Amino acid sequence: MLVLMPLLACSGPDTADDSASTVPTDSFPSFYGAAPKNLLVISLDTFRRDHMARYGDTRALTPFLDSIANNALALDDHQSCSNWTYPGVICAMDGRSPLEYDFVPSFARLPVPDRGTLASWLSDAGYHTIMITSNGWLYDDTNVAHGYDYADHPGGDGAVGIYEEGRDLLLDAVDTDTDPWFLHIHLKEPHTPYKPPDSYLDGLDALAPLAYDLDDFDQHYDAASEWTTLTDKERVLLLEHLTVRYTGEMRYLDDLLQQIWIDLTARGLLKDTLVVFWTDHGEQFWEHDYQAHARGLNQEENDAIALFWANNIVPAAWPEPTTHADIAPTILSILGVDIPAEVSGKVAGTADPERAIFSFTQANLGVIQSVRRGPYKMIYRWGTGEKALYNVTTDPAEAENLYDAEDPVVQDLWDLLGPRVSMLDELVVNEPEDPGP
Repeated sequence: MLVLMPLLACSGPDTADDSASTVPTDSFPSFYGAAPKNLLVISLDTFRRDHMARYGDTRALTPFLDSIANNALALDDHQSCSNWTYPGVICAMDGRSPLEYDFVPSFARLPVPDRGTLASWLSDAGYHTIMITSNGWLYDDTNVAHGYDYADHPGGDGAVGIYEEGRDLLLDAVDTDTDPWFLHIHLKEPHTPYKPPDSYLDGLDALAPLAYDLDDFDQHYDAASEWTTLTDKERVLLLEHLTVRYTGEMRYLDDLLQQIWIDLTARGLLKDTLVVFWTDHGEQFWEHDYQAHARGLNQEENDAIALFWANNIVPAAWPEPTTHADIAPTILSILGVDIPAEVSGKVAGTADPERAIFSFTQANLGVIQSVRRGPYKMIYRWGTGEKALYNVTTDPAEAENLYDAEDPVVQDLWDLLGPRVSMLDELVVNEPEDPGP
């Protein structure tokens, strides 16, 4: 059971710890005293970054998580490697794209090859490693859980149940005062269908009823797939229903995270612990013609959060572009564990701000790839040959397609993306339509 107590402030050195220093370390990120030795990863499914106040939302959906971000190292221009769970999680935990070891995640559910992961590297360094997930893509027959001492997929348990199982396993297996540990919990809220408790569905009763039961997974996707056949009035109503439900899920998740945090605090599990929050992908609401995720690589599906918190961390914001492959090496660097040579991601704060950042997916709409360098992002859809270019600095919503095959920016980006298209072409049966400018 969760133990409730007042939420403690999350800023400055932990004054309850007599060993805490008031002088920050000369490192990035910086700490008041020694860097933490333990690791807690809380990964969040289907979470839109732009629904946090820190990233522009005004509805106060995530006050707890925003408070964490404001007292953490926040990677503020961060994107996932993909737009759905399987590739997004692999990239975050491997410190590199699966394409780098010739593997393409797909709905066929082929297992990831054995390879080094954050869990295996920490296990080799003497850590006890546990993962509990509410999403089967991290477990079952996919081999995403490679390297953990113990991994479990309880099925229908919600966020609190997932956390409690992981916490109890940790407390039973490890002397948390002396042994280094890594606990990873993956929470599926707010994944479809969006059905938080009724108390989080403010405004739903005021809406006209729908012909679909959005509590039902299949009917939710039926409604989304029939969007093009609906009248304008029906579209507005469907979007209103989905918005109430999704934002209710966001508020509910934030409250659950706060409950978990209170329990972690009460049990002393936040002392000497690096806590990392990251999201596997976002969610689209027809900003680029589709609903849900695993559809496109625009910002609403591809952008993500990455927050590194400790009770003695010096809060900081890193404004340059980062990607999920950077998460594992940043964790290893903070914990003082050697970064393996196969890791291609960069420790936060060390990458060239003009480096190219790539994303890809093989999902509902076939193969899609993107490249981002500086302010420009280019997206290429294999099945149709469709191409788009956005200036994400002046157009963060990626609403204006600037693609012009004669534009030197486009040509430079194709020089970067072309080898990735060729690499992927060797690994899948699909054929790219009209690659290149």
